[in-house]
Amino acid sequence: MSPTSPGPHFIAHTSPAVSSVLLHDYFGPLTTADLPARVAVSTSVCELDMEDCSTANISTQTSVARPSMKEAGVNTVYQRSSDKSVQTNIEHVNSSTQCCLPTLVFEDIMDNKDKVNFYTGIPNGETFQAIFDEVSNDRDHLKREVGERNHLRYIDEFFLVLMRLRCGLLLEDLADRFRISKTTCKQIFNKWIVFLHTNLVPLIVWPSRQQVNAAMPNDFRQLFPRTRIVIDCTELFTHRPASLVSQTLTYSHYKSTMTWKALIGITPHGVLSFVSDLWLGGVSDQQITLRSGLLDKLERGDAIMADKGFEISKFTTGPVCMN
Repeated sequence: MSPTSPGPHFIAHTSPAVSSVLLHDYFGPLTTADLPARVAVSTSVCELDMEDCSTANISTQTSVARPSMKEAGVNTVYQRSSDKSVQTNIEHVNSSTQCCLPTLVFEDIMDNKDKVNFYTGIPNGETFQAIFDEVSNDRDHLKREVGERNHLRYIDEFFLVLMRLRCGLLLEDLADRFRISKTTCKQIFNKWIVFLHTNLVPLIVWPSRQQVNAAMPNDFRQLFPRTRIVIDCTELFTHRPASLVSQTLTYSHYKSTMTWKALIGITPHGVLSFVSDLWLGGVSDQQITLRSGLLDKLERGDAIMADKGFEISKFTTGPVCMN
C-alpha cells in the first residue's frame, strides 16, 4: 500500500510530526488543536536547535528530551545513521492517551465467524454485536457498574472478558495482547463478570410446557415426547486453595484437579433454560441437581434427560420421570 493510500484505520497528514500522533482512529479523530502548538507548526527537524546532538557518535542512537519540548508536553527522539545527512525526528504527545494499540481488537475478526467462535464462543460477529448492544444499551448504567477508563473501548473490554472465559487465557497474556497492565486487566475482568451476571441472568427463562412442546424436534417428539429439560454438570478449573479443607472440598475426582461445578439445563430444541449457582467441585452431580431448585420447576409427567451418572430418580419420590 503506497503512502498516498493509507489503510482504513489510519489518518494521513502532511506533517510527519503530526502524523506520528494521528496514527489510528482507535481513540477517535484527533485534530491539530489537540496537540501542543509546537507540534502543530513543526514540519521539519531543521526548525529545532540541533546543538545537543552535535557530539553524538555516528554509529549510536541518541535520545534527547529538550526542556522546552518537555514543557510543551512533547518528547523528541533523534536517530542518527551511518549517513550523516540522514536524520529523523519522531514526536508524540506525552499525555494520558494510549498510543500503543492492542495487538487484536474486535474489528480484526468480526467478519471471520471461525475466529469469532474460537476467541469468544459466539457463533459470528453479528451475534457478538447483538449481545454487546443488549448489555451496553444503557451507557450511564454501564459506566457506573464497569467504570470509565481511557485504556480500552467498552467493546474491546467485552472482547477481552470473553477471550478469557473461552480460551482460559491468563491475565498476563491478556494484558500483553491489549497493551494494558495486569492490574487494569484484572479490574476490567472482575467488573465485567459482575455486570454480565446482572444483565444476562434475566435472559435465561424457564419455558412453559406448551412452549417446549411447540418447538420439540421430531426425534424427541417420537422417542422422548415428555422431555422437559436436558441436564448435565460442567466444571471450571480453579487455583489450588491454600487451606487443606478447601482443597478437599474443591477437588474433583472426575477431573483430578480443583474445580467449581454448575448444573446446566437446555430445552430439547437447544435453548438454555436453567443454570445453577456454582458449587465446590467435590459435590456430586446428584446433590447439585436435588439442591439447585431445578426439581421445583418441573410439573407432573415431565421427564429429565441426563446421563446415567446422575441417578437422581432414587433420591426423589416426586413427579419426575428419568429418561
